Amino acid sequence: MNGQAFELTVGSVLTAALGVSEDVGAIVAARIGVAGALNVIDRLVYVDSFALPRDATKAWVKLAREATKARNFDIHTPWAARAEGGELAEVVDRARKLVPKSPRELSKTVTLLRQATEAGQQLLPERGEEREAEVTV
Repeated sequence: MNGQAFELTVGSVLTAALGVSEDVGAIVAARIGVAGALNVIDRLVYVDSFALPRDATKAWVKLAREATKARNFDIHTPWAARAEGGELAEVVDRARKLVPKSPRELSKTVTLLRQATEAGQQLLPERGEEREAEVTV
């Protein structure tokens, strides 16, 4: 599981929440980014015509925000490899002090992204259900 799969899932949930076609949803999601999409979804949950499960969507938005925060931290934090072993260390202050990070600590972000991606996919209607709803409306 990677960040791109997470971003695509956020865009798909936004698309379903807005009730628009995939091409329109992809344009909107790309324009407003992950944080913006999560904010829109979080507001749409309170609209009467919201098509996704409300409680599950609220819980997913919370998880997706947590995953986004962890991902952004990992992306924007300066990192260095220690000479005596090559493990990664976070550069934490202006003095360039290195704080070692264990593989377990580093995998937390991957785990959060996977969980948020899988939970987001569970919110999405099956392709056949979507088409059936469009036909009966």
